[in-house]
Amino acid sequence: MPRKISLATLALSAAALSMVVPAAAADRCRGGRFLLQAEASAPALRVASEDEVVAVGSDATISIGNDCPAIPAKLTSHRRSTRVSAVWHGSCASAPGRTVRFRGRIGGQDCGTLSGALRSRATRPHKRTIRAQRSSCGDGVGDPGNGEQCEPTGGAGCDEECHRLPSCEGDDCTPIVTAVEVNVTDPTYGAKCDGVTDAELAGQQVEGL
Repeated sequence: MPRKISLATLALSAAALSMVVPAAAADRCRGGRFLLQAEASAPALRVASEDEVVAVGSDATISIGNDCPAIPAKLTSHRRSTRVSAVWHGSCASAPGRTVRFRGRIGGQDCGTLSGALRSRATRPHKRTIRAQRSSCGDGVGDPGNGEQCEPTGGAGCDEECHRLPSCEGDDCTPIVTAVEVNVTDPTYGAKCDGVTDAELAGQQVEGL
């Protein structure tokens, strides 16, 4: 004899499903700005250049440094990760007029890693491995595209949100915040209220002689 399912049971099942779906969606990794692994000789504290940024936009686009411009990408969400794929048809500087493909994944702890590969028959080698870490305030790399004005955080001259703090007072003090400064807490850096370093000041004095 067929079992009858009451309307109340169906309603409870629907409510349970509505609670599960948002939880799964919350585990999916969002896009952002990711910094390619720097060479061993690169200073720990530095300002990021656009050439080392892989940007996955909230509008489902991706760009690879200054090599491959932003184009539409396919983002496929999985639990605790997001797959990213894109195809450039002749617009990458490293392979003009040729096709370049990217397949990768945003995942890892706190969705902080983008890993994948660029492939093109026009380049040597044909495959370029991509591994990048999510750009964030406090990582030691000043990233103006991420709204950062200084690194590291928490010291004199740089707050916890990577915004520069005024280093002087008075009517003659006009701090410049257009340039990203790194290592502002290091006295050897010599950051001044007007944004001129000791080395730059010395050079200006020599030129004036």
